[in-house]
Amino acid sequence: MIPHDELPALRAAAVRGLRELADFLTAHPDLPPPYASDFFSPSLPRTTEEDERAEVERIAEVLGIEAVAGDGECSARRFFGPVKYRAFALTRASMDRYRAWSSYSGSVTPWPGGAAGPPADPEPEPDRAAYVGGLRELAAFLEARPDLPEPESVMVRPDIATGDEARDRAEVDRIAGVLGVETAGYPASQYFASRRFGPVEYTAVAIGHESAARTAALRTYRDAVTP
Repeated sequence: MIPHDELPALRAAAVRGLRELADFLTAHPDLPPPYASDFFSPSLPRTTEEDERAEVERIAEVLGIEAVAGDGECSARRFFGPVKYRAFALTRASMDRYRAWSSYSGSVTPWPGGAAGPPADPEPEPDRAAYVGGLRELAAFLEARPDLPEPESVMVRPDIATGDEARDRAEVDRIAGVLGVETAGYPASQYFASRRFGPVEYTAVAIGHESAARTAALRTYRDAVTP
């Protein structure tokens, strides 16, 4: 294993941030652990589709897995406990479809008096000990394998949604106190508390009903918009 003080600066920061978040979650059992579905992802060089796909396949080999291609992307993912490291390359056609769809984000509104689209599947209950162990395992793997790109700036989030805006905002206030930070937000949209651990950002978010409805309405157009 390469001594920590000999790692490149960005990699050392990623390793340190993973361990700092693990330590903070261990020291503060009143802080909810993040979603198991969040993932840590490296930045791939923006070259050609072929080069990006080749890099994902190389990363898959380092991770000891097979790359998977389909639905406009090539991806490689490995779980460290419930913590997911995922590298992916999107085709240009897939990116064009995404940009075309997202261009409608300010134009779609939900049907008055009703929710748009089916409710999201509930997140599995997070396991604090498993998540903390996964953070440490990923940190150790990054130290041991310098040929694996370190994750860039990453946001992980706990699931605090109850369906009651006031309760969700109160929980963000409580989490801000645990994190030792101030809350921030946007009117009728998001209210959040965030703290960085190196490149890893722990963020608790309360989303307003109006904002959630607009997002759900936009999702109903996901497969209907083409560039």
